[in-house]
Amino acid sequence: MLVSVYLPPVGLDIWAHLMAGESYPDAADTMALLLDKLKIDQVSLVSISGGGPPAYQLAIRHPDRIKTLVAIDSIALKTAMPADFNYLSNTLYFSSLGQIIMGYMARKYPKMVLRELIKDNSFLTKEEIAEQVNIALNDPMQLGKMMRIVRSMGNFGQRKAGVMNDIKQFTKMADTSFEKVQCPSLVVHGTHDNLLFYQAVKARDNIQKSQSLWVNKGSHFCSWIHPESASVQQQIITYLTEHS
Repeated sequence: MLVSVYLPPVGLDIWAHLMAGESYPDAADTMALLLDKLKIDQVSLVSISGGGPPAYQLAIRHPDRIKTLVAIDSIALKTAMPADFNYLSNTLYFSSLGQIIMGYMARKYPKMVLRELIKDNSFLTKEEIAEQVNIALNDPMQLGKMMRIVRSMGNFGQRKAGVMNDIKQFTKMADTSFEKVQCPSLVVHGTHDNLLFYQAVKARDNIQKSQSLWVNKGSHFCSWIHPESASVQQQIITYLTEHS
């Protein structure tokens, strides 16, 4: 039986590691036990952002369970988090009130929220950000993805313990043994993502069966908000289909 397991951004994998241990190896072992319980032999694994560490650990510690790995703008190495956020950004992203405000602003002022999402999560210039925002505003698919991203950050009170643990674990995680990842792996990353592009390059260079998909001038959200996002999504789907 083959299914896909999605590991989302920071905090949402609380179920996987806080009850069985705080570390990412603990999370990986717990996910393997879950697969046993569900009687699932292998999965195709897609990680995004903070879902990277437990995804890599699952592939390393339980290689027989992973058919294919796709790491999208994923953390791969020890990382200080949040990276370049100012006080306002921290308030918006890491508080219940901030998420309520973000949801309201996304509905009423999508241009502003698009601009802030890209600005806070990239090294793009103001002109490059403005160009991507204008394209996204005229693309219903990208606008819809923006709303889903904002909604996924909601219910912060329920996610807080997981978010705080992830931020702690990012700063103390051991080196990732990429050479032990045996499954076909696609590493997707925006070239201008401020979540440390070099980590994706190191993962790609050290995983034996790896391919890369670098999104030119892509932010942390380039798989959904970017002039080439539709193409990026299709290439990911094609890779998963061919290797699963």
